[in-house]
Amino acid sequence: MNRYILIYLTRMKKYTVPLFAAIFFTIMFLYPVLFHFTTHLTSRADGVFISWTIYTVSTLLAEGKNIFDLPIYFPFANTLTYSDPFIPTAILTIPLLFFTKNIVAIHNFHLIFGAVLLYVSSYFIGKQLKFSNLASHFLAFFFTFSSIQTQYLVHLHTYLLAGIPLTLLFFLKWIENNQWYWLFFSLCVFILQTLNSPMSGFFVFFACIPFLLQKTTLTQIKKNMFMVSYYIFFACVVLALFFTPYFLTSQQFKYTRTIRDAAHFAFSLDRLFQPDLLLSFGLLFLLWKTTKKTKEKTTGNLTIFTSASALFVACIGVVLMLGPVIKIHNETFKIFGVPIPLPYTVLYYLIPGFKAFRASSRFIVLLNFGIALLFGNFVSESKLKQKFLYLLFGVLISTQFYFHFAQFELYQIPTEIPKIYDLVKEQKKSTILAEFPVFSWRMMPFAYLENDRLLYQTYHGKILYNGVSGFTPPERESQWDLLWQEFPSEETIVLLKNAGVTLVLIHYDLYDEMYEKNFTYAAHTSKNSHELKQNIGTRLDLIDCKQNACIYSIR
Repeated sequence: MNRYILIYLTRMKKYTVPLFAAIFFTIMFLYPVLFHFTTHLTSRADGVFISWTIYTVSTLLAEGKNIFDLPIYFPFANTLTYSDPFIPTAILTIPLLFFTKNIVAIHNFHLIFGAVLLYVSSYFIGKQLKFSNLASHFLAFFFTFSSIQTQYLVHLHTYLLAGIPLTLLFFLKWIENNQWYWLFFSLCVFILQTLNSPMSGFFVFFACIPFLLQKTTLTQIKKNMFMVSYYIFFACVVLALFFTPYFLTSQQFKYTRTIRDAAHFAFSLDRLFQPDLLLSFGLLFLLWKTTKKTKEKTTGNLTIFTSASALFVACIGVVLMLGPVIKIHNETFKIFGVPIPLPYTVLYYLIPGFKAFRASSRFIVLLNFGIALLFGNFVSESKLKQKFLYLLFGVLISTQFYFHFAQFELYQIPTEIPKIYDLVKEQKKSTILAEFPVFSWRMMPFAYLENDRLLYQTYHGKILYNGVSGFTPPERESQWDLLWQEFPSEETIVLLKNAGVTLVLIHYDLYDEMYEKNFTYAAHTSKNSHELKQNIGTRLDLIDCKQNACIYSIR
């Protein structure tokens, strides 16, 4: 009996060790999240919106309702398409709803679970590439917890990237074993990653390119052309089904991200010379100088040119993270007054979907993945003694720990619901609510308060005229500017009624706070509560007030 237990434990070791390592490093790097699991997020604004989106999509899925019509920006349709869909994350959230409705806790659960999954999946892509155990941990640690990756803890959809190593892992298993289900799993993971965030689908695609272009890979694809074509067709149909509403929204508003946006949010060339990357390059160079002179690795029927593939992925990341033109110190570099274009410019105009992306800098995750693969390959091929490799691993861990916490912050999220929302909750289910003052993203430092209203929306359950997302319809932004300047004039009340608004909530305390701070937006200084109350017309009927906030019905 003991013999069978020992055999079982030996077999399980290859799974439990990377899992325990993933849990250990996750606690080490994200312990502040664990200590403030229900009250703090990694972002004061985006974190709230992402949490609310995941929660709302999961509840709509559980209730069998249309997930594309989020309860914001009424009466506009397909409001989910204004940002990333988070569909797989929302599906995983459904079981959590039986235990908690706290959207901060749900967000942080996905952050912790995502870190563990990213580490474990990265470890096993290392093992698939025939790396040693330690080399696979190098790979997994760097891809999961390098400061390059943890800077995106503020954007959950950019951090949850287990689809990159898992897609590649299943694809290489298909090449190795020629079993159809591995290719099917690979495509399914790619679809799920893309449905979480379209940009991350491009991360997966570009990360797989050097492995797709190898001779043995192309040979196997050619032998199985019918099956491969069928699966690709299946993936295209599924993605088209979900992203057609995104296309329709773009056509409706004739809106895409401008190439100027992509250039503005790209990294400058000097990002490559910042301490975290220079240290990584230095460690890679040291390991490279100690490697055995082997050019190939064989996994099953596939000969993998690992170093070349990893370097290719890293180069793709460098080129794309720099955006459409070269910048130095955040200024466009020009020769004779002409910017120097980069390949991103070509992709922006040629590849469908690229015009939807603003933050081209996020392609740095491909550089991160390439560096991680190089770490794995060089450590696996190093002639250094094991104790020196462990020492280097310790150096890598400690330096990345330092860089991580140099940029890491947590933000307390409001947990107490203002009493006025008890009154809002008592109103009819079909109520359309407009809250004032309305804040657009330009109205810093008050803009984040619009995100907080999403927290309260999960309590009262009403559809909002207000909203916050990655995109706001230009017509709505114009309306909000008018409302900031003219509300509560007769014209603005008619505008609200025509938009379908039935309930108006006025936060007089916020108006007073902005008035005291002399807050000015669009050349108009905030009104105070006394001025507002004097100008409330006959079209608004007072229902009740609590804590210097009042709700009104519209006649």
